[in-house]
Amino acid sequence: MPAEAFARKSGMPLEHARNVISAHTTPDILGRVFDIAKPKLGVGYHYFIDADTVDPFFEGLRETYDEPVVLAEDLMVINVTDEQIVTRMAETNPLAWPAQQPKSGREQTELAAPSEAKMQDWLTETRIEPKKKAA
Repeated sequence: MPAEAFARKSGMPLEHARNVISAHTTPDILGRVFDIAKPKLGVGYHYFIDADTVDPFFEGLRETYDEPVVLAEDLMVINVTDEQIVTRMAETNPLAWPAQQPKSGREQTELAAPSEAKMQDWLTETRIEPKKKAA
């Protein structure tokens, strides 16, 4: 992404935007990396994906690389086989509990001692205690 576009979208001063952009791999350099690695599918990530950024990304990439490439997003699933490449977004439940550990074949471990970490005074001084329930 050009530094000017990044500055405009982020509200960051242009000089700061240039520093951020210079610390990241540009699309043309990424194309050179893909050209060396020869992946079945090049995958770009950690990139801002919106209507103003995708075309410039691929324009810069195509200066140095002309094979299949996808810009990945969080929760994107990519299946690459000899016959095809399929990308899709995973369907997840954002409110799901984490999976439980298997119960069989595992030894029950002892509960670890409580942490001796101390909360900051400002945090304990502003703590809101739950109301006590009537007996």
